[in-house]
Amino acid sequence: MLKCRLIDFLFKFFPIKRWQGFLIRSHIQKCPACLGKLADAEEVKSFLIQESEIENLEDLWPAVKARQGEGRGDVRIPLRRWRWVFASAFLAVAFAGLVWISIIFFSGRGPSEDPLKGQFQINFIEIENEPAQAYVFRPQDSNTYFVWVEKKS
Repeated sequence: MLKCRLIDFLFKFFPIKRWQGFLIRSHIQKCPACLGKLADAEEVKSFLIQESEIENLEDLWPAVKARQGEGRGDVRIPLRRWRWVFASAFLAVAFAGLVWISIIFFSGRGPSEDPLKGQFQINFIEIENEPAQAYVFRPQDSNTYFVWVEKKS
């Protein structure tokens, strides 16, 4: 199931014990497939040891500790290192956001700059073989230009 895979990914990606405990408890309560995979009480009894079966209690805890150390194949990164990873990622995203905002707002390409600057020029104009005066008008926030020409008096 897709949701089970997502829970498994989140469990592995965030190695925080409280988060992992929350994920497992909330998922197993709602997912019948995962609930069916859990061991029954009868299956678990074979793993439990009764006190009467242990001959020497003094050797119990050193043996448990040694056996526990053998089974630790996966070494997890301490939470401190994950904090640095998340802090570095946050700073990188924040820096990228600031660069993006500065490009948008402070690049000098705002509505006040004329996009046709340097492309539009009237050198000389005549009306009925007499010099004329030209006026160029551009409405605010528009790409439309009006050229008004009248005779010089």
